[in-house]
Amino acid sequence: MSDRCQRAAEPLEGGRIFLKPLDETDGPKIVEWRNKTRVLNNLFSSAPITLDMHMQYFKMIQKKQSCCQFIIINRENNQPIGSVFLKDIDHANEKAELGIFIGEDDALGNGYGAEAVKLMVEYGFYTLNLNRIFLKVFKDNLEAIRSYEKVGFIREGVLRSDIIKDNQEKDVLIMGLIVKDWIKEL
Repeated sequence: MSDRCQRAAEPLEGGRIFLKPLDETDGPKIVEWRNKTRVLNNLFSSAPITLDMHMQYFKMIQKKQSCCQFIIINRENNQPIGSVFLKDIDHANEKAELGIFIGEDDALGNGYGAEAVKLMVEYGFYTLNLNRIFLKVFKDNLEAIRSYEKVGFIREGVLRSDIIKDNQEKDVLIMGLIVKDWIKEL
């Protein structure tokens, strides 16, 4: 994780959720969520992961300081429901890529994802001093796209036939948010 991410020992506070920095104890839950068919269907990689694979990834991002990942916690019951992260953090160009998944089925459709994305955007802009946060999403994932647009992301372009998934060519939508546009929205 980036140095700033490691110093973020405090959770990021939201209304109905808070974001807890990812640690080694979260590995089994991440693996469980990532291997759900529903989650895999919306990830660019369809390959399931093992706990060992996750732990190798966790150690690598700590060493490279290129990712800030958090667990989304439902404040009402204090239970983890998903994960949100900024990866490929590029301080020279002041940008990073956002990613999120809701792992718990009963947490879907409640707006927790949008709230988590807002917290990560604020963290990226105000703590990491980023200028741009972008994301990639399958063009046919309309529910996710609507959620990102509610937060303020705009459609920037389409990578046609960018991913081969289940033997089908999939278009990928690039969405982005610039800090000056985020400030205007406030």
